[in-house]
Amino acid sequence: MVRGCMGETTSNWRVASIFSHHTPVVRMMHEMRSAIFFLGLAVAIFRPGLALAEPLTIGFIERPGYSWQGERQAEGLFIDIARDILTRAGIEHQFQAMPPKRMLKSVQEGKDRICIVGNFKTPEREAYAVFTKSIYQNKPIGVLISADRSEAFAPFKTLAALAEAPDLRLGYVDGFSYGTAVDAVIAKMKTVELSRGNTTTGMVSMLAAGRFDYMFADQEEYVDLAKGANIPPASLRLLTFPDVPVGNKRYMMCSKTVPKAVIERIDAAILP
Repeated sequence: MVRGCMGETTSNWRVASIFSHHTPVVRMMHEMRSAIFFLGLAVAIFRPGLALAEPLTIGFIERPGYSWQGERQAEGLFIDIARDILTRAGIEHQFQAMPPKRMLKSVQEGKDRICIVGNFKTPEREAYAVFTKSIYQNKPIGVLISADRSEAFAPFKTLAALAEAPDLRLGYVDGFSYGTAVDAVIAKMKTVELSRGNTTTGMVSMLAAGRFDYMFADQEEYVDLAKGANIPPASLRLLTFPDVPVGNKRYMMCSKTVPKAVIERIDAAILP
């Protein structure tokens, strides 16, 4: 029996000292518990690939700088981010370039297990799709114009003022979202040139040809867009405005037929 501290025998003190936090035995036990904890965490994230009937399709649009089909495999900023996440999650996958409206329709119908990489989250899309955690955040979006039209845009100091210009036409891709804030501006505009089924690179070519006066473009991509359209980047100019909010967050947007376990695995593999 163990007595009060003042009345303990020498042997009891030995017993107490063995379980002191300062002994090698207890330190070893603490280290083993820590190792087991981190091993369990690693297994939870990096366990073998989740069994699916077929690889998860990762759809993307051709956007120089962000995502495109290379000679051997898909390439680009969003592709690299998604590939790293899915590899860490242990999820077998395949990348597939698709037109924007076709991808959205596939997610809406929910017949295929598909995720689209690099999408914006909007209230409309949340009604029919499942989103992962954010995988990237853009710099504030800009307005791309032909450099020789700079004088026509000089009077406009904000995007709100530009949106009200009656003689300047905006060009944009049908079915494409530029983020909640910019989409709201477009919805109120009257001078819009709609491009159905075109690519962002094709829009740059149309801009250079004078089909419309300006378009929205991310700061990260406009130089690559120009090169992809075989247009000298110096012939274009990117305008930024103080009333454009901080860059949009990007997500992987998945059809609701993608199992919840897959979404959880993806989220767990997204680094802070």
